[in-house]
Amino acid sequence: ILAKNEIENWDINTLGCAFLSATATAIGTDGSINTTHWNDIPLLWSAIIGESGTAKSHIQNYAFKVVREIDEKNVKVFNSAHDDWLKKPKKEKDKTPEPKPGKYMMKNFTPEVIIQAHCNNPKGLVVFKDELAEWIKDFDKHKGGGEKEMWMSEWNGSGMSSDRIGRKSENVTSNCINLIGG
Repeated sequence: ILAKNEIENWDINTLGCAFLSATATAIGTDGSINTTHWNDIPLLWSAIIGESGTAKSHIQNYAFKVVREIDEKNVKVFNSAHDDWLKKPKKEKDKTPEPKPGKYMMKNFTPEVIIQAHCNNPKGLVVFKDELAEWIKDFDKHKGGGEKEMWMSEWNGSGMSSDRIGRKSENVTSNCINLIGG
């Protein structure tokens, strides 16, 4: 953080916030602390506020570079495994579960995709929005309402589920969805 501040003149508080969010995402549910009354996980919702031109986006991208590289590798592995699975005869497909992508970083999604992604990666996720206003404007874009309320009840890691006609039921008992944006 201090080196980037010296070299790039990036704000140390913004760097610290972005790295804290990336670290919380990397730790995920593996770092839960159980007390007699509740379970705490490293779950942070971070808003980086600054004037235009203060390198907010560059700082966030820099802090999440490793997470993004892991996602890129996981997507390549998933795509290859999924292509192989699709080529199998139906009898073999019935015996072999369909591969699932294991992503950490979510940028464009519906609530159902968030739940599905978290089921595929129980350790946790990060909602990464360059502009948090875009995230807020997207509330209820895909259905008739309730997305804002869903997010307000999910910030504390209490779990989430999705039950839709024609789709299998999905459940995350302890969610860890970090949020960062400018």
